[in-house]
Amino acid sequence: MITQRTEKIILGLLSAFLVLSLSECDGTNQPSGPDPAVLQKTTEDLPTSEIARAADSLLLRVCEREDGEIGKSKARVGLAGGTLSRADHHLTIPAGALDRTVGIRFIIPPTDYLECRLEPHGLEFNLPVSLVFSYDGICWDDDDSGDDDDLEESDFKVAYFNPDTEVWEPIPTAVDTVLNTATGSLEGIVGFTNHFSRYGIIKR
Repeated sequence: MITQRTEKIILGLLSAFLVLSLSECDGTNQPSGPDPAVLQKTTEDLPTSEIARAADSLLLRVCEREDGEIGKSKARVGLAGGTLSRADHHLTIPAGALDRTVGIRFIIPPTDYLECRLEPHGLEFNLPVSLVFSYDGICWDDDDSGDDDDLEESDFKVAYFNPDTEVWEPIPTAVDTVLNTATGSLEGIVGFTNHFSRYGIIKR
C-alpha cells in the first residue's frame, strides 16, 4: 500500500524528470562551444613564415652589441633636417628633405641580426636620406667555421624588407672597409600598412 509520503516522493521525482526532459528538448541545456573571442588570433600571434625566416638568414648576424645600441631614438625633424643615432648607427635627413615637421623614430631591436625599424610608415623625402650601419660587432665567421674570410665586405648591401613578397630588397649602398660602415641611400622610408619598416645589411 502506497503511503501519502511515498506518493509525494514519486510525484516529486516525476516532476523533476519532466523538467529535465523539456530543458533538453528546447536546447537550453546544450553544451556551448568555445568563445569566438578566445579563438580569434591577431596577426602578431601568428608564427613567422618559413619564407620570412629564410629571408632573414641573409642578414648579418651580430655577436657583440655596443652600449646604448639597442633601443629607440626619436626626434621631430623639419625643413632644417637632422640626425638620429643609436650607438654608431645613424639616420641622417638633410635640409630640404622634408617640407613639414615630422616625428621620426629610429629603432634598433634586440634581435640576432644587424637591422633597424624606421617610422612613420610611408614617409617620402624630397632628397635622398642616408642610413649608416656600423658592422663592427657582426659575426665574421658567420657559418661557424672559424674562418674570418667567410664574409666579403664588398658584398654587403643595405636592404629593406618587403612584407608583401617577404624578400629583402637592396638599395644603393656605399661600404667603407676602414670605418666598417655600410651606408644606404633612401629615396623614402618605404612603409607598408600595419607593418614596421625594416632595414638591415644583407650579404649578397
